[in-house]
Amino acid sequence: MLSPTEKLSDRISEIFGAVGATGVVSCTDYHTLQLASSYSELQAHERKSIDRLLRAVQRGKIDLIPTSLAV
Repeated sequence: MLSPTEKLSDRISEIFGAVGATGVVSCTDYHTLQLASSYSELQAHERKSIDRLLRAVQRGKIDLIPTSLAV
């Protein structure tokens, strides 16, 4: 059985893969990343990657779409 940290790391990897393939992030995934960035047990490189993706959304380099439109 995976620990909560391992599950979160797997989910973050899935989100990054989807964003890389589509260039968009759903609102649900965006909020998941926001919550994950404050999770104290993340490794530094995971936190930096999350912050980089969140900034890309804020700058308009990655589109934020409603969850209902997400693939």
